[in-house]
Amino acid sequence: MSGPTDDPFLDVVKDADAARRLLVPYRDSIHRTIIDRLPPADGVEPLRILDLGPGTGLLAERILAADDTAELTLIDMSDAVIADVRERLEGFGPRVTVTAGDYVHMTYDGPYDAIIAELSVHHLNPKSIRTLFSASYAGLKRGGVFINADQVRGETEAVESAHLEAWKRDSLALGAPEGEIEEAIELHSESRPPTLQASMQNLSDDGFENVRCDYKQWCFAVMSGDKI
Repeated sequence: MSGPTDDPFLDVVKDADAARRLLVPYRDSIHRTIIDRLPPADGVEPLRILDLGPGTGLLAERILAADDTAELTLIDMSDAVIADVRERLEGFGPRVTVTAGDYVHMTYDGPYDAIIAELSVHHLNPKSIRTLFSASYAGLKRGGVFINADQVRGETEAVESAHLEAWKRDSLALGAPEGEIEEAIELHSESRPPTLQASMQNLSDDGFENVRCDYKQWCFAVMSGDKI
């Protein structure tokens, strides 16, 4: 029987990442989808990627491991997060730039081939979400892609309730402490993220084309749009 370390994609997982996976059981599928959605490298120039709100740095590490020419810029509002991510990725040398900043209200030093955000947009208010989407569009080169992996709200209260129950069930099955998953669900409910349809419409309204959802499990989705 194959174990986790038989898959190089999973080899970079550390203790903190493993603990977080209990609260987002679909994280590995989300990461695989994001990596698959990145534009292909042209063999001439390195793929330039901007990561907004990198969390533990696991996604960035997986991208860097998947493409040994990719160059990542990572921005987070927390100095503590930045310090941890910088330490985690120091082995990739000049391919990585990590900086602290308010990535919602700033001009991105592009143009980038891809801009990604993972579970860092849903807590923003609607105006800030649109500001971030607009800044991302401006920061991409033609042919670039914006990928937003985030929480979404159910289309109706009944759908939302069913999705939250399924999320809780899946987390508990992996061994998540019940109090922690209940707290995560409460935070989701308080933030009231947009529905999938509303999120995709926001991307279209900001000029993105080929807007699509390549992955969805309950209240987690990977959405993207191209800058043509």
